[in-house]
This record gives sequence, C-alpha cells and structure tokens, in this order.
Amino acid sequence: MKCSNAHKLMSPYLDGELSAGELEALESHVQKCASCSEELRELQGIHRFFASAEKFEASPVFSRRVMASLTSGDIKRFSFKPLVINFAEAIAVLFIIGFGILSGSFLSNTMGLQRPGSSASLLSLDVFDATPPDSIGGVYLAMTERRYEK
Repeated sequence: MKCSNAHKLMSPYLDGELSAGELEALESHVQKCASCSEELRELQGIHRFFASAEKFEASPVFSRRVMASLTSGDIKRFSFKPLVINFAEAIAVLFIIGFGILSGSFLSNTMGLQRPGSSASLLSLDVFDATPPDSIGGVYLAMTERRYEK
C-alpha cells in the first residue's frame, strides 16, 4: 500500500468504517512505515481529545433555525453570472474609452487641429490648452508666474 492510500484510510479507520481487507492492509502498512505510524498516532490523539470533550446542547431555537435552513433549499451554488457581468462591464468601459479616443481624433482631424496622417498625433493631447488664458486656471497661473518673476 502507498502512503497516499494509507492517509485516505486513516479517518475511516478511526471511525471504524473500514472493511476487513482495508483494515488489514492499513495496519500492515502502518507497522512497516514510520511516518504513517506517527501520523496515525497523532490522529488517534486528536480523536481521543475530541471524544473526551464536554458536550453542549444547542438551544432549541438554534436547532430549529439550522434545520429550517437545511430543508428550505436555499443552498448557494457557484455561479458564473457575477464573473460574466464583471467581464461585460470591463468590455463596455474599454469600448467607451476606445470610442472616445477614436472620435476625438476624428473630430480634431476634421476641424484641422492636427496634421492628418500623423500616427503620433492620433493620441496626442498637445492641441488642448490645459489652462486657457481667459479661464480661472489661466488667470491663477498668470498671477503665480508673475509673482515668481520678480
């Protein structure tokens, strides 16, 4: 018997659920294999610890709620729906961004703002003035530049 098979049989062994053939094979393997023997001893210690632990009764209200939730059929299963929705949202955002870039470059080309045919000019924002002189930002920038010039 391989160690991996022995590990699979250890829990049923402790619960007394092995057939006679499996029981004999596991006990034979454990006598020959030191690591499996040690693991079985550890599992037996854990099993004894939990078997000797004090038992507590659950309140009737708790028991009824648990049993009602089990019989109601409200079992959550894995669904691909949230993944599909998130993927669709990401595709929509990318589509909107791409459409904005393409339409912006088209509009700037038709208005004569950029040299047509320049591949670097398609995504360039050099044609836009971040702070036009007659805007609040432009006035503020002009004031701060003059203050530092003195």
